[in-house]
Amino acid sequence: MAKRKDESIDAAIGARIRSLRLHQGLTQETLAGKLGITFQQIQKYEQGKNQVNPTRLLKFANIFGVSAGFLLGERQLKSQGAQLPAILTADVDKDAVRMFEAFQQITDRRLRRQLSVLAERIARAGENA
Repeated sequence: MAKRKDESIDAAIGARIRSLRLHQGLTQETLAGKLGITFQQIQKYEQGKNQVNPTRLLKFANIFGVSAGFLLGERQLKSQGAQLPAILTADVDKDAVRMFEAFQQITDRRLRRQLSVLAERIARAGENA
């Protein structure tokens, strides 16, 4: 039973690492280079397949400018009064991350805006159903 809970925690930490990495525009390779590890290890952390040890957790926190507590689930930044974008404080599922990554690849601002409006309309329609 404890193993399943640990895996869930590892997945949540990995999702926060991935969200922060994407928010800061870092590739897995770039982040791995800053940590002195392989990009494959970053993938394993982000997928929750490997646990992040405390020392490495602190290194991630320093790179991203957040507290280690934030990576563990707290909702505050190191600096008082600073606010994170909602996408970083939400429990983001895999589909949301895929959507965000695809959206970031769209370079036409008009298409990006149209897609945002469409997503908002679909969300509102779901609320009214």
